[in-house]
Amino acid sequence: MKKIYFIVFILSLMCGCQGKDPKPLDFSGENKNWSADVNVSPAKNDKEIALIKLNYLGKQPESIGDFGVNLENSNNKNGIGIRDIQLDKEGKFKGEIEVDTDKEMNTSEPLVLTVKWNDESEDIVLKAQ
Repeated sequence: MKKIYFIVFILSLMCGCQGKDPKPLDFSGENKNWSADVNVSPAKNDKEIALIKLNYLGKQPESIGDFGVNLENSNNKNGIGIRDIQLDKEGKFKGEIEVDTDKEMNTSEPLVLTVKWNDESEDIVLKAQ
């Protein structure tokens, strides 16, 4: 009887360990005009949530107007984009996106965030923290 309880206990431990979600991945980077932080958290059904925090480093954030961003991993897979967004008065943007993913996004490979505004474009290489 003790063996049965022991086996049931071990099986319940194994099932409990399988249900844990992997930890979120944090990425950050900076270039001439922008700094960015991206947090990628697991969601359901091969989807993840990417929280993008973008800061304009220039002196006149109101000059940016509408802009867009595109986020890709180093293999140019899992690209996601946001268009027609605006900075707040402090030159910051914060947005959350649900994206389809595969194993590539779950690694600590660098991501590339491309920012396009006023006929300009800059890439920010985001490294895992």
